[in-house]
Amino acid sequence: MHCGDAVGLASPAPALSLPLKGADPVAVYHALADGPGYLLEFPGLPATVGLDAEVITLPHDPYDTLRAISCDGPFSPAGYLGYEGGGHFLAATDAVLIYQDQVTLFSRREGREGKARLARMADLLLSCDLVYPLPPDREIPRDLSATMDRPTYTDGVRNLKSHIRDGDCYQAVLSRRTDIPFVGRPLGIYAKLRSHNPSCYGYFLDYGYTQVAGESPEMLVSAAGSTITTVPIAGTRPRGKSPAEDAVFAADLLNDPKERSEHLMLVDLARNDIGRVAEYGSVAVSRYAEVARYPTVQHIVSTVTGKAAAGRDGYDALRACFPAGTVTGAPKKRAMELIAAAEHSPRGIYSGAVGIAGRESLAFAITIRTVVVRDGIASVQAGAGIVAGSDPDREFDETMMKAEHCLRAVVSAGEV
Repeated sequence: MHCGDAVGLASPAPALSLPLKGADPVAVYHALADGPGYLLEFPGLPATVGLDAEVITLPHDPYDTLRAISCDGPFSPAGYLGYEGGGHFLAATDAVLIYQDQVTLFSRREGREGKARLARMADLLLSCDLVYPLPPDREIPRDLSATMDRPTYTDGVRNLKSHIRDGDCYQAVLSRRTDIPFVGRPLGIYAKLRSHNPSCYGYFLDYGYTQVAGESPEMLVSAAGSTITTVPIAGTRPRGKSPAEDAVFAADLLNDPKERSEHLMLVDLARNDIGRVAEYGSVAVSRYAEVARYPTVQHIVSTVTGKAAAGRDGYDALRACFPAGTVTGAPKKRAMELIAAAEHSPRGIYSGAVGIAGRESLAFAITIRTVVVRDGIASVQAGAGIVAGSDPDREFDETMMKAEHCLRAVVSAGEV
């Protein structure tokens, strides 16, 4: 369809569909965005770009507010909930949906202004390169600044193990943050992340003052109609250098009593969370203890589902599950208290949730494998679940493995 056809579209909600062979959502976002906006690429949903967006700050208890501002279609607000409870959302004024090779443009602007906006966007799309250039790979420097070095982190692990032995909790997730000076395009970080992780929950949020780029492997809560789902991940091994070595590491992971017991504990916690808002007898584990592979690690993954009870919905499920037990430990309240004492600084965006708030459906992934860019600093945070049988050095190495892909993306996307 030629962009001139946009002029004939009816107001007050003009729309235009453009078939574009090989359309890349990142390239579309790069071509059109000139202010706060977002790009979401969640499996099973069309890629969604929000443009010219208004930033909404939610209250400390955001769930009722999210429900109130939710809507269906391309204008559903998207954003993040910080681990400590608040959130920031972007309500799109203009939006772009990517259906494989088709770009669908929408505008909330009325009359001639909206039609002219679509025409300009379409002209730009038809004339631009629809493949975003990937930055070359670069090696991660060895002298990066982190909130905890190996001795500090392993001391923290030993301290948490003493609390576990005393019965304070069963597990606690201890994380560490790495900060890197960054000069460059934050969108390049996201492009690099997704080039290796296309099956994950991808997101790029630009608030003007902060950018968030992530490829999370873990769905916190999704809801479609009355069906609510959470997908806990717990248990980690590195990727092998060959398919045969991958298989060896995966078998070791599945046969490790510590990893299996930790995973079972967190699946039970997820069942309990979903059960708080689900119809009695509807909670089920539809997939249990399967290995999923990502660029630098492989994990044990399960899926827990339930049917929302009468008067309950996906926002109640989000409240019940947030923050995820896989990033806190169990029991949640005491584990979070111990984490706060050990980490000494708020987590903020890390280990919260990012997603899109629809009226009839919602989808929120956990903000892990995520880069936050603010004031010329790119931050990457990763944690490991500490249990009674944890080896402190091995847990530190796990945080390094989990952070590696994001750190490499930051270094590669930055200007030399």
